[in-house]
Amino acid sequence: MSFHHVIPDAVLLQTWNCLVTSLTRTNLGEAQEAVYHHLRLFYPSLADPKGFIQRMRAGHAAQQHSSHFVVAALETFHYTPVLEQAVWPEWNLVEGPLGEARSDDYGSVFDPFFTGLNDEELRRMKILEVLNREFLRFNENQNPGNAMALNCVKEAMRSAKHFVSADKPIEYRPLMWIRDEPTGKWRKRKKSEEDLPVEVIPLT
Repeated sequence: MSFHHVIPDAVLLQTWNCLVTSLTRTNLGEAQEAVYHHLRLFYPSLADPKGFIQRMRAGHAAQQHSSHFVVAALETFHYTPVLEQAVWPEWNLVEGPLGEARSDDYGSVFDPFFTGLNDEELRRMKILEVLNREFLRFNENQNPGNAMALNCVKEAMRSAKHFVSADKPIEYRPLMWIRDEPTGKWRKRKKSEEDLPVEVIPLT
């Protein structure tokens, strides 16, 4: 078994990198607010997100000219768990067959699931669709000082926080998958295939 991203990991990584660029290359309050809401959504267990943001800014040469910075800059190892959460949030993962065992692996494209989910998980898919769209729009912005773009992505993450609160991936269920006869691999089951026989994916 493996875990599959609903919002592609490449999109999530680019969003984080774009936010960090805005935070460290500008003095915009919108950038700090956007990163704050990102940390709240992606890394809710982080004890002091506002303090973490100040230390991120303190570590950048362009910000060190400001005399009010008296906090210690972050070391590389401080970023590791934050980066992991930015790319592998539990609420964005679905358990299923290994990637090479899928005939419909979406790769870098939004990969939603609709069959075999409960009502809360279906709502989560709709929220993730909105987030994916807003992340793509934000990532296309080439100006780190675009306050409007920062506000839009911030509001998307703030709104999602009220609905995306799961602390674990969507677990594997046989009803979510069906064998693709031409290839012998597995693919997501369509709504129209819900009544077809259910087969359990072997663990090996």
